Amino acid sequence: MEETREALVQKLLDIYSKEGNYETSVPGVWVHRSERNKVPKPHIYQPMMIFILSGTKLIKFGSAEKIFSPLDYFLTILTAPVVSGIVGVTSEEPYLALSIDLEAEVITSIAYEMGLKPQSAGPAKAASCVPMSVEMQGALVRLCNTMNNPEEARILGPILKREIFYRVLTGPLGYSVIRFNSLRTSEYQIARAVDWIKIKEAL
Repeated sequence: MEETREALVQKLLDIYSKEGNYETSVPGVWVHRSERNKVPKPHIYQPMMIFILSGTKLIKFGSAEKIFSPLDYFLTILTAPVVSGIVGVTSEEPYLALSIDLEAEVITSIAYEMGLKPQSAGPAKAASCVPMSVEMQGALVRLCNTMNNPEEARILGPILKREIFYRVLTGPLGYSVIRFNSLRTSEYQIARAVDWIKIKEAL
């Protein structure tokens, strides 16, 4: 896994050679590069996944605080306030991450096709972090390989994002994702209430 990560990091560093947040040619997929530590500050995170490829990131969500290292990924299912910063990076070893917006309709469609139903084994988490599986890492590599080819990004990008969502559903965070996107669960009602608040604030 480490060799795969290093190859992916080098590929992205060659393409995105300067600091910044880059929207890729695959909709909803961003590359983030930083060569400086950043003091933790408040942010609003939309539903997304953040895959840490190089460097470390500090995220405080509610009362939980976590340092994310390479090969971890963070998932937030709801729009939520967090405190985040970047620590322990240099120009020689920059922070590099890939973020992917969650697409509730696609995730719900995949869960339906798989016959997945919300379980009641315990409380679901609106945000959490887990290590990347080998399968997830492979899907990320394939996704990154399409970014510089507009035709591949247009045709294969949605398919590869769908695979990544599938890996989430079949992984340790799948339980929470399903409950927050299933009718008649308390988590679904929370998610809709958050959406309503967002709409009200926008108006």
